[in-house]
Amino acid sequence: MGDGPLWGLVGVSLPLLFGSEGWNAFWQMSLFAVISVSAYKIIKHFTSRPRPYISHNEVKLGCPALDKWSFPSGHTLHATGFTIMLCYFFPYMGALFIPFAILVAASRVILGLHYVSDVVMGAALGLIISGNILYLAS
Repeated sequence: MGDGPLWGLVGVSLPLLFGSEGWNAFWQMSLFAVISVSAYKIIKHFTSRPRPYISHNEVKLGCPALDKWSFPSGHTLHATGFTIMLCYFFPYMGALFIPFAILVAASRVILGLHYVSDVVMGAALGLIISGNILYLAS
């Protein structure tokens, strides 16, 4: 559930549900998506850190990996960044999306796809990128 289609559905629904404020959120979240995917791919390319289930035989893979590189966690990056942006525009959405973002982050480690440091860096990048977009747009 932490994959891109969920966030796309949320983003597209915002203008329909909230009018001009929804459009504002949609465009800023779209900018976040472009910047964060670019940053994530560049960092993964240069770090090329193998996933835990590849490096440690005792770690069992819980679901298929999208690629073989671990650092940083893109799912956590996006869950954190999109949640921050949704909470900025629509604070009451935090009750749903904050626990969801925490579960996404935890699941990445539990499924053997990421180390804790991958998840921490993903969350930090999500915070930094979304925070800067929100700051610059205000």
